[in-house]
Amino acid sequence: MVNAIKKFTMQKRGASAVEYGILIALVAVAFIGGANLLASHLDSKFSAVANELSTTQSDNGSDAATATDNAAKNNSGNSDKKNKKGKKDK
Repeated sequence: MVNAIKKFTMQKRGASAVEYGILIALVAVAFIGGANLLASHLDSKFSAVANELSTTQSDNGSDAATATDNAAKNNSGNSDKKNKKGKKDK
């Protein structure tokens, strides 16, 4: 086995299609492993944020639907005020 490795490393010819195939396979395995690691890390981060948001909303005594409705009302009220100010200026 050691002789085969020495022969392989001492060859002076260019890389063959098989060697390129092995290289591509190794890169693909590394990429897939990294993507899986990143996905699990992101999943845990998003879960932590979701838990924090649900805890914050339950501490305030409101549920997500009420908070969303209140935010929508506040935003629409602000845009109405801006429109009225713009009409007065003209």
